[in-house]
Amino acid sequence: MTTPKKHPSAGQYIHDRLAKEHPPQNKLFDKADSDAKMIEAERFAALKRYIEKHGTPKPDPILGPFQPFLLIRSQTGDHGGRPLSIPTTSTPTEFFETTPDIWAVQGDPTQTPAIPPGPGGPNLHVRSQYTFYAHVWNLGRAPVGGVHVEFWVFEDHVPTNPALDPTKAQRLGMVRVDLAPRASPDCHRLVKCPAAWTIPSRGGGGITASTPQPVAVVQVSGLGDSITAAWDPLLDRHVARRDFTYFGLR
Repeated sequence: MTTPKKHPSAGQYIHDRLAKEHPPQNKLFDKADSDAKMIEAERFAALKRYIEKHGTPKPDPILGPFQPFLLIRSQTGDHGGRPLSIPTTSTPTEFFETTPDIWAVQGDPTQTPAIPPGPGGPNLHVRSQYTFYAHVWNLGRAPVGGVHVEFWVFEDHVPTNPALDPTKAQRLGMVRVDLAPRASPDCHRLVKCPAAWTIPSRGGGGITASTPQPVAVVQVSGLGDSITAAWDPLLDRHVARRDFTYFGLR
């Protein structure tokens, strides 16, 4: 008589799954966001209840404890926790000028490299073409396919008003990418916008605090992990914004 196969305990099953992970060596993975931990804790609890009632499940994205956790950083060290706060020592423009995951490189996308040497400076030359890039991350333990990476620009944002006006958003382009789970080095990717932004001419005169300035916004979303605050990177980890300055207002 064959002895029935003994299922591992729910705790042992989850422990064994986690033990197989080998995330990339990056501080983002050492500071797993509390939101992600809470989501995973809820799914672990549901999985334990399932195992106790039905035994170890077959591979199933619905029953499994893992899901994606998309992020585009708004500051160095950002690991997805929201809301963010702008330091009192910084203006909104100064804060968003240093967004690390939105890059701007002079040139048309057909000529710019897949991975440029750096993110580019805060000044955009008028009457020039620029290619935008976005560094997108999946810090979750599940892969996600067909991630939407959308690029938007605001040509006339007034720096004295931190909030963006959605009616002035111009969509540059969209790219779909697949991201592996955090256990893989393919969990993040630098994505190039397929369309260039030609920086328009501006009237002469010096730059003041109220001079309209350009802003780039990137939104990342995927199945099971969608945007909640489309234009506010301080409230939504799926959104990032980078403020620029027109150089040569003519």
